[in-house]
Amino acid sequence: MSHAGLGLREEPLYKGTFGTGDLGVVAPRKTPRFPSLPDASIPVAINKALLEHFFPPKDPLPDRGRLEKNPSANPLTEEEIKLALSKSSPSSAPGPDGIPYSVWKRVNLINPAILLELLSPLVAFGYHPPSLKIANGLVLDKPGKVSYDSPSPFASLSSSKPSQRSSSER
Repeated sequence: MSHAGLGLREEPLYKGTFGTGDLGVVAPRKTPRFPSLPDASIPVAINKALLEHFFPPKDPLPDRGRLEKNPSANPLTEEEIKLALSKSSPSSAPGPDGIPYSVWKRVNLINPAILLELLSPLVAFGYHPPSLKIANGLVLDKPGKVSYDSPSPFASLSSSKPSQRSSSER
């Protein structure tokens, strides 16, 4: 019986320890890799359904008008930025701006005042620019689920930038 039309593997996968001759057989995937959502049959519709599940629409915020400095906001410190960057792997995928964390870490190592001057006004005014609210995301299927016909058996992974990390911990 051919499973090629369902996106299933027919051949076994092998795993083992390199050089030991210890190979084991891994069972082929028994479910399709992509969800078969009831109201979504094409990739664009599946994408839309997953986005609506993981990021439900919110009511728009009222216009803020002119930003006022928040007198009770604690100033951002070099230590907070350093801590946020230390929690980021230099090999992590970059965010939408394409700048890897290794670059952010290097900039902060050479001259911490650069990131402090860049991010301090955001904290002082309580403003989070829309461009920093964008993240790269990846949707993965959770293994061992009986059915993949809804978004819930999937997990969402995303990357964020140092400014998001430092502000989320405040």
